Amino acid sequence: MSPVLSALRYYPVKGFQGEALSECALEQQALLPGDRAWAFASGHAKTETYDADTWLPKKHFLQVMSFAELIGLRIKPDTQTRRFSLYQHDEFVTEADWSDADAIGALCGALQTLLEQAGATLPGTISLRHLSGGGFSDTRTPWITVGGMASLNDFGHATGTAPDMDRFRLNLWLDTGTAFEELDWIGQRAQIGQAILRFTEPVGRCDAINSDPVSGVRHDDLPGWMRAHYGHADLGVFAEVEQAGQVALGDKLIWL
Repeated sequence: MSPVLSALRYYPVKGFQGEALSECALEQQALLPGDRAWAFASGHAKTETYDADTWLPKKHFLQVMSFAELIGLRIKPDTQTRRFSLYQHDEFVTEADWSDADAIGALCGALQTLLEQAGATLPGTISLRHLSGGGFSDTRTPWITVGGMASLNDFGHATGTAPDMDRFRLNLWLDTGTAFEELDWIGQRAQIGQAILRFTEPVGRCDAINSDPVSGVRHDDLPGWMRAHYGHADLGVFAEVEQAGQVALGDKLIWL
């Protein structure tokens, strides 16, 4: 049976909760539109030596692997009003027009206060960064990410954790019959909707998966547990968009 697209997610602000989509226009050799387009620099002095519109690795930014205190915080962008809204445990805190430098500075200050109150130690003053083309994904290469629901469910059952997609932050989730079957897709090509994908390599998991995306409960070394239990610490695969096209929930993966 062909895997079917059951969930579609993007993460407009790196390190924060994702947004669900019902359809999306994939672009050739690009990330999901808007994915990780924004990121909050954590205040490292070295970060300031780079131009604001430069791709940088995740160590420069607020992300769950280094700042588990992000759990429970949400930054939601509205592309129509061009505003960011900050929430803590789904309660509104403040908002800012992203073209207003003073308002963004105040938003960064509010976010920094919440993180420090939660116990985070920040290396400097938080600042907002934006990539006009692409996003602050964990790889410089603009690949999307794809996962199998059977893998997510197997991980949840084996670890006693909730099978939450935001723990793994992948873009496309497909209903699959066997846990980790997507790892066998590497090197293959497939059509989904109007787009054509080429699966390139596994998504190796880091300590970010230790934090429950809802409760904030932190587990000890789940990547290490995966290596001992499964023989690897991969969940999901990277894919290059070879042909642009619309995809929507319910689309089947058709092998080429």
